[in-house]
Amino acid sequence: AAMAKRASTADATEVEKKVKKEEPKVETPSAKDALRATLGEGLTKEEILDKLVEATIELDTIKGKLKKAHHDERIARIRYTLKDKDHRLIAQDRCNARWKLLGDAPAIVGQRRGLQMEAFVHDTLMSQRDEIYGLRKDLDSAKSELHTLRGKATEENSKEWERTKKLKEENDKLRGDAKKKADMEKQLALSQKANAIFKAKFKEMDKEMAERNSRIRQLEEAPRAEDEEEEELVEQVEGEGEKEGDASAEKMEEGGEADEEPEELMLDDGHEEEEEAAPEEEKKAEE
Repeated sequence: AAMAKRASTADATEVEKKVKKEEPKVETPSAKDALRATLGEGLTKEEILDKLVEATIELDTIKGKLKKAHHDERIARIRYTLKDKDHRLIAQDRCNARWKLLGDAPAIVGQRRGLQMEAFVHDTLMSQRDEIYGLRKDLDSAKSELHTLRGKATEENSKEWERTKKLKEENDKLRGDAKKKADMEKQLALSQKANAIFKAKFKEMDKEMAERNSRIRQLEEAPRAEDEEEEELVEQVEGEGEKEGDASAEKMEEGGEADEEPEELMLDDGHEEEEEAAPEEEKKAEE
């Protein structure tokens, strides 16, 4: 019995070693390394958002893998506990295997297979546990990378918003300047039109003033000519009176009557001249 026990334990240890050696270790690349390999420096906002979407998708896949690993671990635990639930049955199986060790080769093969299955379940459970821990680390690193990417995206968004705000202010300023310039050009055109109209009116007024001045000069020159004619007539009348004054007394009386008549004529001429000058003065006053 002791020899059978030693042989069974030795076989179990050898099987466990062989299973551990035969089981390949699969190294899965972490999500952090994948993100670092895919991400680069000097990315634009759109590229960062694309990388963020890819990171979220990869995070979802990692979560799915983690969920599956938890499920597999739970199933393995259930199977392991069900197998180790009744220790008496296991001990009985081992005892039967020990008793059959000497002459029953198939029993030894079955025992080896059972131990092999136990070792395989244990190893798979431990490997899945390690994989779960690795996936948790990858999930944490992916979360940190996601937070950094979100921070970069928000920073780029704030910078872009500031740029758009500055551009909007500059655009509003340029629009205001253009509007002021258009108003000034409009006022300048209106002032030029008004100046042209005033120049035309001033020319007309200058013409009218020139015509009025010419009329006034003509009116001023006309009474002077009439005064000169009156003076000539007076001189002629005085000359005739002096010639007739040398005559006799009788003729003097007659000459006196004759002198009265030209005086009356002269007076009549003066009244006519005054009547002619009156409407001219009225015209001047009206102008």
